[in-house]
Amino acid sequence: MWKLLSAVDTLPISTALCECAFSLMNIIRSLLRTKLTTAHISSLMFLAIEGLRQNNFEPTLYVKAWLARGRHAATDLGNTKDKESKVEPRQIAIWKKN
Repeated sequence: MWKLLSAVDTLPISTALCECAFSLMNIIRSLLRTKLTTAHISSLMFLAIEGLRQNNFEPTLYVKAWLARGRHAATDLGNTKDKESKVEPRQIAIWKKN
């Protein structure tokens, strides 16, 4: 009898936590990200709920891998010096070239 009463006392009174979890899952698994596996969704939900400890994260490895794949850095503006902005004869430029 005591085991039954103990089990009843541990049941959640509200379903709010479950509803929040399903809302978070729907945000993570959007129409653009339909091919995520259950394991990936679970990992992303865990990170969204628990967060990532800042002192354990070392981004240098990820940044180097990103750049090694030929991707651009956030500070890379490309070859903007080679590109000339064209202004039609009837238009007036509202900026000055430096």
